[in-house]
Amino acid sequence: MPWWRQGDHATGDAAFLTYCFDQLDAHRIEARIEPENIASVRLAERLDRDAEAIAEAATRLTMRFVALKSAEQLDMRSLYRVRDRPVGERTALMNRLRAVLVERGITVPQGRRKLEQHLAVILVVAMARRLLIALWRFATQGVVPEGVVPEGAVLKPVS
Repeated sequence: MPWWRQGDHATGDAAFLTYCFDQLDAHRIEARIEPENIASVRLAERLDRDAEAIAEAATRLTMRFVALKSAEQLDMRSLYRVRDRPVGERTALMNRLRAVLVERGITVPQGRRKLEQHLAVILVVAMARRLLIALWRFATQGVVPEGVVPEGAVLKPVS
């Protein structure tokens, strides 16, 4: 089914249960779940355990309860969760780049700016190296590798 495995219920079900019990004065909630939808079956089992824990906690006199989060608080939480994924992907990419550099004997400290600075230096050094190799080949063999000299430029050997 297209709505399966979306993960939409995990965050809203606790608020829904609270609304049903507090606002609607419900004493029992039943749900029909397709047996093939294993994730929803597990979620229902977890919610059942949560409901039992809430009922038991309500009987304890010393139990302190946390207030429900407001819509604004839930929105901010969702916003942070959405932002976390690209930040995590960027960090993973930087770590992969750092690992490739370590394999080549170049260690770079952690941090985005430090990696950018080191990459800039590495790229300049690599371009200078390619240019020196190209100049050496041109001087010794008269051969210019493709992509080293800009189009339209003319190189003449020094005699």
